[in-house]
Amino acid sequence: MFVEQTTEQPSGGKRTSKKRELDSHKAAETVLVRRYARCQNCNEDYDVQFNLEHGEGEGCVWHDGDLVLIPEAFPDDDEVDHGSIDPYTDWRREEFPDGLEWTCCEGDASAEGCRKTRHDCDSSTDDESSSKEEEEEK
Repeated sequence: MFVEQTTEQPSGGKRTSKKRELDSHKAAETVLVRRYARCQNCNEDYDVQFNLEHGEGEGCVWHDGDLVLIPEAFPDDDEVDHGSIDPYTDWRREEFPDGLEWTCCEGDASAEGCRKTRHDCDSSTDDESSSKEEEEEK
């Protein structure tokens, strides 16, 4: 990094300008860190300063398997038979949680997560939310 420095001659002569290099060690750099982030596993916001293992505080509880529909639970439903349903967003998840199953633990759709870990920051979500926050501040 360079800084332009202008000096005037003592005899009233011309002003001269010269560039000098700043000492990189002297230049202070401030790094901002977000206080809250969104977990990519449980989709919850958490305080990054207190991201602890479950049992030591508010940790992350989630499923590492897939949520699948149990076709036998919906025998007369053509949508289920043709496999065109997204079990994560479908209305059946709320209405009939026992008709869906997690592949990791065989729990139904309403089962609490079977993995207990620290929260895992989803950087793409953070970038989006920080952009939204910056726009709101303006």
